[in-house]
Amino acid sequence: MINNIDNDEIKKDVSCENEENEALEVNLPTSVVDEQEPNIVISQEVSVVKSGTKVSRFLDKAMSHKAGIYSIIVLVALLRALTVHLFIIPVGFAPGGITGVAAMLDYGTGINWAIWLFAINVPLLVMSFFLINKAFAFRTGFLIIVTLGFSLLLEFLDHGWGSFFYGIGAIDFSVVMPSEDMAIFSPVAGGLLTAVFVAILLRIGSSGGGVDIMAVAVNKYRPQMGIAWLILLFDVFVIFASFFVYGSNPDSGRSGMDAVVLAFIMIATTAVCLNTLLRGFKSALKFEIITTDPERLSKALMGKLVRGVTKISAVGMYKHENKGLLICIVRKNEIQKVKDVLKEFPETFAYVSTTSEVFGQGFSARGG
Repeated sequence: MINNIDNDEIKKDVSCENEENEALEVNLPTSVVDEQEPNIVISQEVSVVKSGTKVSRFLDKAMSHKAGIYSIIVLVALLRALTVHLFIIPVGFAPGGITGVAAMLDYGTGINWAIWLFAINVPLLVMSFFLINKAFAFRTGFLIIVTLGFSLLLEFLDHGWGSFFYGIGAIDFSVVMPSEDMAIFSPVAGGLLTAVFVAILLRIGSSGGGVDIMAVAVNKYRPQMGIAWLILLFDVFVIFASFFVYGSNPDSGRSGMDAVVLAFIMIATTAVCLNTLLRGFKSALKFEIITTDPERLSKALMGKLVRGVTKISAVGMYKHENKGLLICIVRKNEIQKVKDVLKEFPETFAYVSTTSEVFGQGFSARGG
């Protein structure tokens, strides 16, 4: 049976998210060119598998019961405590937010940063309990309490206090920390870990506390306000305040500007890595190519890339010349291959755009 295929409808069907986030197998029509009738598109049934990554499926399964959710929060708390204990406190900078405030208070008083984090968040948690959501408040509070526990444990092991009770000597955490000369890599490592646990928190619908609570509250009652700008302004305020906190000690070996630069490096690293974790692995590039020789060009692209190509009939309005519009979705590391093919067709016109997410035949969760 020969049919014309509405590619936009296919895309809409494929882009529908399964609310249960489970693997979904559907049969969708795809188009190929009839060798005898090159201008006619043939409808074929192919199997397309829609599924999330293994990590996504694991989180979905864990979120199906409370024990799984709180187990994930414990993991996030551990990552958060390690990030601050290994890459922030020893180097001496404030990465913005309430964590940055707690880090500066730790530096000034010698009291564990997580204690300050807990103290600052108590009134915010009470506010979130009444104004936002009880489950949200409980999860965030649980995260902060467990973070406090892990932070105290790490400090306990770091100083070797366990030797007084259990014969445990001090653990040398310096083996996983950048050296003094390579301190600039501390905010990079800290930003990467922060992106990981923030991505997990976003996935389970929870919060790290602090400014996030205020942002959620503002968004609930004033959705028209730009909460992203409020968070950014608070981060910038904390970072510039750190200039005076860390720069006030001439024996530290670093200036206040060092602390500011390190903080901005960590925020930038977190933003880039978080964007990659949330979108980058699913993104791709969409080439749209206008050509007078669509048959030969499409065969060249399919042979070079082992990717499908969709042809749409088009008319150049300047000369009213019949042309073909070819659409090809590729991974970012394949862009040069497309350019190499296009060099052989100098009469073509092509443009490329980024797609935020792609899945289906040829683009499985394993990164095909």
